Amino acid sequence: MPSSWSALELLALTISGVAANGDLVAHHRIPIPAVQSALQQEVDGTVSAAPTPASYWMEDIKHRAAFNPDKSHQDFRNVKDFGTKGGGVTDDTAAINLSVSSGNRCGPGSCQSTTTTPAVVYFPVGTYLISSSIVDHYFTQIIGNLNRPAVLKSTPGFVVFGLIDRDVYEAGGVLGFGVTNVFFRRIRNMIFDLTSIPLNLTATSIHSRTSQATSIQNVIFKMSDAQGTQHPRLFIEISKLVRAVCSYFC
Repeated sequence: MPSSWSALELLALTISGVAANGDLVAHHRIPIPAVQSALQQEVDGTVSAAPTPASYWMEDIKHRAAFNPDKSHQDFRNVKDFGTKGGGVTDDTAAINLSVSSGNRCGPGSCQSTTTTPAVVYFPVGTYLISSSIVDHYFTQIIGNLNRPAVLKSTPGFVVFGLIDRDVYEAGGVLGFGVTNVFFRRIRNMIFDLTSIPLNLTATSIHSRTSQATSIQNVIFKMSDAQGTQHPRLFIEISKLVRAVCSYFC
């Protein structure tokens, strides 16, 4: 890694994948201004309606299992492999939730914590229509294509609370993970679009509780700014610091 790279370039550096010799592979060096420009084009609508999807290494590299003794466990999950359409027409809620939860993972109400069932849930280029919350699980990274972030778009009749819910309120107001156990989570390279939800209905892009080892990076929140809207952009309660980098509210 060149010593001349600035702190901002290091912050924007994307590192993942493992070479044959076991070394980490640095696949892209993308300065933060380039990331900001790509996200801003999505907001401004200056990207053509049907662009040629930019390739992204995360879709193509060989993915290896981590340290789960169950060798069938999938650390990497492409939501398209679970039946999502990503065309902005078909409801993809169930397929996305399946991509998060499959494989005996640590979910709210059934498990408090674990480090043996991690998952990267990857969203290729597309618009993913959802009608209820995507329920986050312990030790989950939700990642889109850095070159053209995926859009998570709510239906007009969206129910529950956050487009992504990191700590679901269960029956009786009980939190699935409790108030201090929302750890090891990441959301990166995504666009949250709540513009279809009526202003009088309460909804937010991300609902979370106290967080450690979590981050929100390279994200756009597209929401109404009309007077009286009931759409808080982020709802993070009883929280410690959540690291947010290159995020836009519009």
